Amino acid sequence: MYTTRILTLGLVCALSCATLPIATAQSSFSSGSSGSTRQPDKPTTPWAKDISDGLDVNLIGDILGPGISDHLGVGTGDLGIMAPLDEGEEFAIIFGDSFRGNNFGQGDWLSPIGVVAEMDDTGRIVITRPLNDSHQVEQLVDYSHNARGLTLLPSDVININGTLFMQAMWNEGVGNVLHTQIWQSQDQGRSWDSVDTIPTSYLDGQANLITWEHDPENNWVYMMSSEFKRRDDVYLTRFRPDDFNHRASWEHYSDGTWGTNYSPILDDQVRAGEMSLRLIEDHWVLSMFN
Repeated sequence: MYTTRILTLGLVCALSCATLPIATAQSSFSSGSSGSTRQPDKPTTPWAKDISDGLDVNLIGDILGPGISDHLGVGTGDLGIMAPLDEGEEFAIIFGDSFRGNNFGQGDWLSPIGVVAEMDDTGRIVITRPLNDSHQVEQLVDYSHNARGLTLLPSDVININGTLFMQAMWNEGVGNVLHTQIWQSQDQGRSWDSVDTIPTSYLDGQANLITWEHDPENNWVYMMSSEFKRRDDVYLTRFRPDDFNHRASWEHYSDGTWGTNYSPILDDQVRAGEMSLRLIEDHWVLSMFN
């Protein structure tokens, strides 16, 4: 299936599986070099010597880099959140800290940015054009970075009936989250409007880093969340697609019930980093750094 193909290539991180009380970084990848080739008969993992038991990792190819993304005016990018668009087999990829140069930190600093991509017959991701309405990628949100390291880092993007919703964290120095914000785009990611601003005190700070997915069968959006420090547990929240900006209607999971109380659903030696929750062929799949 289309969704399965996207998520399979997007999961370049350790897998963590859990039985959720329902019925999925963020897919995460980055690239700053070129020249990689696929070897179908031999899995290749040049960045890691030790791979966890039961996990097969295959390097398909670079996403950004010289000779790959020059036509977009960007050479490097962090993260890489995939979300389907409503135009055939095309999908969006949202990057966090990105640079116009060929090395991370080189050239103009942009975050977040978005591109439109598709898969070719070999399974490679091919970026075709910027998500924004321009000849080169631009920041999806208009602001300026400062000397204290102000940057807006996306957590996840979701497509609900043709409207894209993006949650992102305002950082002034990575890990120093000022607050988070939700935007929506009704024109396939070309422009974005603010939906809600959420203080870091919400859920005692355990809702800064999020991932979400829509279950069309019961019409809930399920959101898994944690603090943005790669040292905390994971929590579960749900809400209706019309309630992105109505937090009073959000329900949290705790000890078998939904309501205003909340407790971790993953807490056994968990130090959650970038997460990606997706519904793939009727299976809820969570990938994350731990």
